[in-house]
Amino acid sequence: QGRLKDQDNKLSRDELLEAIRFGADKIFKSKDSSITDDDIDLILDAGKKKTQELNDKLQEAQKGDMLDFKLDGGISAQMFEGVDYSDAKTAQFQEDILGMIDMGKRERRTVAYNENQLYMQQMAQQGATQPKKKKQKKEIKLPRTMRLPRLEEWQMFDRTALNAIQEVEEQAFRALPNDVQLLACGMKVEKSAEEAKPSDEEQKSEDGPKDGEDTKAEDGKAASEEKKDDNKEDEIDLEETLSKLITDEQKAEKARLLAEGFSDWSRLHYSAFLKASAKYGRTNYVKIANEVGKPVSAIQTYSEAFFDEDFGKKRFSEHEYDRIVKIIEKGEKRIDDTKGLQRGTRVLISLFENPWVELQFTHYNMKDINKDKKFTPQEDRFLLCWAHKYGYGQWEAIKFAIRRSNHFRFDYFFKSLTV
Repeated sequence: QGRLKDQDNKLSRDELLEAIRFGADKIFKSKDSSITDDDIDLILDAGKKKTQELNDKLQEAQKGDMLDFKLDGGISAQMFEGVDYSDAKTAQFQEDILGMIDMGKRERRTVAYNENQLYMQQMAQQGATQPKKKKQKKEIKLPRTMRLPRLEEWQMFDRTALNAIQEVEEQAFRALPNDVQLLACGMKVEKSAEEAKPSDEEQKSEDGPKDGEDTKAEDGKAASEEKKDDNKEDEIDLEETLSKLITDEQKAEKARLLAEGFSDWSRLHYSAFLKASAKYGRTNYVKIANEVGKPVSAIQTYSEAFFDEDFGKKRFSEHEYDRIVKIIEKGEKRIDDTKGLQRGTRVLISLFENPWVELQFTHYNMKDINKDKKFTPQEDRFLLCWAHKYGYGQWEAIKFAIRRSNHFRFDYFFKSLTV
């Protein structure tokens, strides 16, 4: 049943052999056929002759072009509607027509899926079409020792005056010969061919003394020492030349302007100074110094210069200075409000002998006390007394006082409140 039933219908090996051999023995063993072996040989010889004739026709063809292809009926492939296109003129005309139709070899575009490769190809094409620009020589700047330091806004330098003096100094430096500029910047000066050749005395000194030439070697050493002295004199002359780029008055003015600024103040110091001034007030130099990490005298000097309208305001941009001052004034106003609250709390508590028990609040509406208020009058009384005791803003100390108090031992809501 099922799959097992179909397995019985498969043919065995012997049955397949019998099916293949069925009728073959009768054909091969039959003696009634009239075809002999000679007849088969004649048929094969006729086929060989036909094959040889076709091969000879293909060898006689002068061209292997499709234009000379002919059918068996004698019709040429170059005959169309009675016109023979095998003539020379017709063939030339045909070549011209085919030449017009021919589009040439197809050029495949390389598709670049990589953005960097595509960008490089486009840049290479633009570089091939556009003429190369000549490299311009960079102007030699002042030596590092003569340049101005980085003048930040919060360091309160008079940048306009310092840049004006720097520009005068740069113009005078550019007026110097190119060799002097290179020497001042510590660069190598290219010597001419004549200067590059060593003198006879130097050559002899390098080759070393020969027999009987000790005196000449001594002369060469003396010449080299003289050359070192000349180099020292050139360095002294270079320093004198650079010192004369600006006048003595301009040098004194530059030194004074650099001394006015606060070069040792970084951005971190400046940011900490602003935050501390808004938090503690501009005159609380001790707490500001702890936040900034500088001495109290340095903080006081910087603060006085910063809040001086004739000095600090001119060193900053107008919008930036006004924005900073507004932030500090807002913080100072918050400090004044806090001091007012502390003063009022002190006056209120001084009216009672035992404010922890006697202090009462008259603004409560006892009917809606559970709806509108999170704290009870007792909790408010203790909070006010603790704020007066520990100081306004000491919320951590007040939090621990609530947890230690016996009055709120079972008031888990009040004890679980965060700062």
